[in-house]
Amino acid sequence: MALMQQRHYLDVIKKLRSENPNLSVPELERLASTWIFTEIPKSRAFYRIQAIRKMTGNGDISIKRLKERAEDDHQNVAMPLMPDKPKQVTVGFDPAEYCVLENVGTVELRCVLDRGSLAVSTEVVVNYTTIADTAAEYEDFIPTQGVLTFGPSESEKFIEIGIVDNEEYEDDEQFFVKLTNLDAYCADNPGQKLPAQFSEGGSVATVMIIDDDHSGAFSFTSQVFRVPESQGQLMLEVRIFVKFIFGKIRNGTVLICPSTPYIRGEFAHHIFARL
Repeated sequence: MALMQQRHYLDVIKKLRSENPNLSVPELERLASTWIFTEIPKSRAFYRIQAIRKMTGNGDISIKRLKERAEDDHQNVAMPLMPDKPKQVTVGFDPAEYCVLENVGTVELRCVLDRGSLAVSTEVVVNYTTIADTAAEYEDFIPTQGVLTFGPSESEKFIEIGIVDNEEYEDDEQFFVKLTNLDAYCADNPGQKLPAQFSEGGSVATVMIIDDDHSGAFSFTSQVFRVPESQGQLMLEVRIFVKFIFGKIRNGTVLICPSTPYIRGEFAHHIFARL
């Protein structure tokens, strides 16, 4: 269930990214959270209250409830009674989804350890490895594998993975990082193993790489041109609008005139049409 929710969240991020390419990653995440919240089934009473609030100018109750949930995470005065933690070690990624720009350089993944109600001093060892998906090894990210060792006083570790930046325009891509071979044992007696498991949905982290190489937009300076028939030749100006962080303008699949391709530093060309 948790894995399905993660995939749905990433699908929403991809959809919003395609519709709003200029939004930052934090803005996309906030917009995705609002989107998913509005998808939750609601009762008739909710819609009646929503209609009354809008008629009286009190705003959208969905946004209000979303803000209240965020505040409750930090200002929950009356904490509910929590059941006792199990006597076992739990390890997992927190969070389990990451969105980074292609030019970020490296992405840092956080792995957390919960010792539950164990009273003995414990050490934990877990392996990790990257798994390619739509993102390819060495072309989009640097494959990494290793071992995380949690000492008796440590509760979190970080994994750094290199992200490859290139000048090619491509779709947003993703890869995974998986935790395996989890072992926990008593620090004072290494031969004594302790129960350990991965947290729900936390054994696999998903990293989405957002492409930052957007192609240029071509357009004429006007949609309509009026010229006398006797002019013989019409000169049209074609402008290119570009936005890029690193790279150069190339003559790609769109050819304005094969003999005069766009080169770096050029933002307008002229083509001729015989009348």
